Amino acid sequence: MALTGSLLGLLFLLPLFLQDLRGLSAQQSGLATFPQALGVMTTARLAGRLYPKIGPRRLMMFGASANAFVTLGFIFVGLGTSLWWVRLLMYSRGLTMAFVMVPMQAASFVTIPSEKTGRASSLLSTNRQVGAALGVAALATILASRTNSLVAKAAPLGEEAMRNAQLTAFHQAMFASACIAVIGFIAAYFVRDSDAAGSMQAVTPLSAGEAH
Repeated sequence: MALTGSLLGLLFLLPLFLQDLRGLSAQQSGLATFPQALGVMTTARLAGRLYPKIGPRRLMMFGASANAFVTLGFIFVGLGTSLWWVRLLMYSRGLTMAFVMVPMQAASFVTIPSEKTGRASSLLSTNRQVGAALGVAALATILASRTNSLVAKAAPLGEEAMRNAQLTAFHQAMFASACIAVIGFIAAYFVRDSDAAGSMQAVTPLSAGEAH
C-alpha cells in the first residue's frame, strides 16, 4: 500500500509540475514519465531470479529503500533542469519497483489455497487501489497547502518569487513521496521469509502492466 501510494502519488505530482510550472504539453510530460515502465521491465526478470536465493524480505527492503533514495532526486529538479534528468530518475524508479512488486506478489499468494486465489487477488488489488488513493490524496493536500502558504508569503516580492515558492511546494510534496516509500521499507522489515518458503522454488516475474 505504501509503495503504491508513493509510486502513483509522484505520478500525480510530476505531470502537474512539468505542465503547470515548466509549460510542457501533455505529450511532452508523458514522454518524460513513461521510462518508469521501462525500468520495471528491465529488472522484473532479475528480481524473479533473485527471489529464491534472497527471499522477499531483503528484496522488498532493498527496493523500498532504493525507491525512496531515487525519489529524493526529484527535489533537485528545477525549472531549467534537463528533461533527460527527469527521464533518468523515472527509469531508475522503475528499476527499484520490480524488487518490491515481484516478491510482494509471490509471497502474498504462497499460503492461499487455490480455491481462494480469486478473493485474495481481489484483496491485493483493493489494497493497491486504496494505497494509490491515499498517496495521491496525501500528496495533493501537501502540495495545495504548501503552495497556498508559500505563494502568499512570496506574493509581495513579485512573479519570480511566486514561481520559486511554487517550485518549493512541489519539492516538499516530492519529499513526502519519498517518506511514504520509507514507510514501505519499515513494513517490509516485518516480512518473514519463512512464511514465503513455499514460493521460493520458482517465480514468474511480473510484466510491467501487472506491476502497475
